[in-house]
Amino acid sequence: MPNLRRLLTIIACGGAVAALGVPLTSVGATAASGPAAGNDARVTRQHYVRHDLGTDPTIDICNSTKPADYGNLTVNNEPFSVVNPVNPDLVISGWNDYCSDWMGLGFSTDGGSSWTNSLVPGYPADTSTEGQESPEYIRTNAASDPVASFSRDGKYLYFGALSFNNFAGPKTNSDAWVATYKVRSTSNPKYQEYPLDYIGTTRVGKGPSAANFRGRFNDKDMLEVDQTGGPYDGNVYMCWTKFPGSGSSQIYFSRSTDNGATFSKGIKISPARPGQGCDITVEHDGDVYVIWRDFALSGSKKNYGVSVTRSSDGGQTFSKPVKVANLPEYTPLDGTRDCGDGLDACPSGFVFGRIPLEPRVTTDPSGDLNGVYVAVQEGDPSTERDSATSYNTTGVPGRVSRGVVGIYRSTDNGASWQGPYRVTDERKGHQFFPDVDALDGQLAVTWQDSRDDPAYSIQRPIGNTADATNSGDAVVNSYVAVSSDGTTFGPDTQVSSVGNNPQYEMFDAASVPFYGDYNWIDLVNAGGTLTGFTTWTDNRDVVPGTDPRESTQDGFDVESGWQLQPDGTYTRKFNLGGYDQNIYGNSFTLP
Repeated sequence: MPNLRRLLTIIACGGAVAALGVPLTSVGATAASGPAAGNDARVTRQHYVRHDLGTDPTIDICNSTKPADYGNLTVNNEPFSVVNPVNPDLVISGWNDYCSDWMGLGFSTDGGSSWTNSLVPGYPADTSTEGQESPEYIRTNAASDPVASFSRDGKYLYFGALSFNNFAGPKTNSDAWVATYKVRSTSNPKYQEYPLDYIGTTRVGKGPSAANFRGRFNDKDMLEVDQTGGPYDGNVYMCWTKFPGSGSSQIYFSRSTDNGATFSKGIKISPARPGQGCDITVEHDGDVYVIWRDFALSGSKKNYGVSVTRSSDGGQTFSKPVKVANLPEYTPLDGTRDCGDGLDACPSGFVFGRIPLEPRVTTDPSGDLNGVYVAVQEGDPSTERDSATSYNTTGVPGRVSRGVVGIYRSTDNGASWQGPYRVTDERKGHQFFPDVDALDGQLAVTWQDSRDDPAYSIQRPIGNTADATNSGDAVVNSYVAVSSDGTTFGPDTQVSSVGNNPQYEMFDAASVPFYGDYNWIDLVNAGGTLTGFTTWTDNRDVVPGTDPRESTQDGFDVESGWQLQPDGTYTRKFNLGGYDQNIYGNSFTLP
């Protein structure tokens, strides 16, 4: 879920580079070349079409080019992208859409080269009959955390998300839900205009009604479909985190056996200790694995890491959780997890958005690649040292280290785990937000990487110079690497054509950055050739600006059209390109 304070406010108004430490294993090339990437494309800020080809005030405003309209506030983040397994030309993406405060949905019918934008039905101004039949219509007014999966036969798309009341009101109603679409035939006259036929939305987890959240809400959902062809093929699985307001957060799980029409009552699958950020995979034999991140216990780092549980009966019951690993932490902090200007300023003066651990898990549904694979961002212990400022990354005040991507593997149904295996031998830059997918004997990993940051240092956040100013507009790029054995990776490939800086201040009244919490990767067999598509949040289109509220400019401000009011306060126009945070994506072919 996006930071609620950030969401409410935006709507309302150097150390030397150390050698990469590889604790257990090393990178070893398994191919002479990395994956071959196409041309990246902007997924968002395209023309909006409603699911029934009608229109309403929200669709009109999101399409508006009038300077007075809200429609040009085009902040978009936290993307998914899934490829239809039967028709690889059909790619679907979803994102947090701040034009609508709802779930953006994009579709491409040419393999991701060009895109049309839309919204999942049920948003407050939805005038369509189907949208007003959604259980979330009127009950909630904002949505976040989009996830999705196709069925194995390519006939159904399942789009999961959370929704809640983001403005002050009597009830929060933080719900988890799944929207079901049937994929239209390519011969259907409507296919090119809208390839999906919306069936309906089912509430999976009903959220508590406490006003202004009060610590009680559902968060961080994930969704997966059994694509194995086995006895549970077609089952739809969803997990999420429930925060009860008092006591520990817990991971809940639910399943559908009737194409998303109904879901079972959510069951607790995690122990009574704090955790968040689940993910799901289905092994080739139908076993279901759910992982989540464990919070560090008070006064100790020992619990920080990832746990897993397994179901061998199609998601009806689960085993006792097993620890994948206690991780060396990489979490940028300076008293808080995001720092900026004004009330959001931190002691170090650095500017940075949150980079939480969102672990990802995958298995190969074909069974050609044995094992269960978990991708994490973690600290490199060999680079850990004392911090030169109040900024820290290791979970221990006064200590910093380099952030790297680690892969952990189990070959005994999750009972024991080996790793970390490194996805690249690059020794410069921080790596973050990994995602992973496996198919037909291949494992593909994507992540974002600051190796091109000219001011890179483990002593400071990405994109910051030593004096806490902007180090450049092209400090982060997106990469993909592939393995045929799950432990050694070939050369990585840059899939973004242009770098960007993730630290532009667009949130909390243009005071702090927010880059979302994750990326996405999906593999498909296209006529015997393994291809994939990956998406990421990207600030390349953001127009930099100045902030008249600050006496000294740090270079992280965006063009907001600030206007001085008679009472001495400032208001923003928004529509000047300063909020053009977009989703970009790219296709690639495996070597």
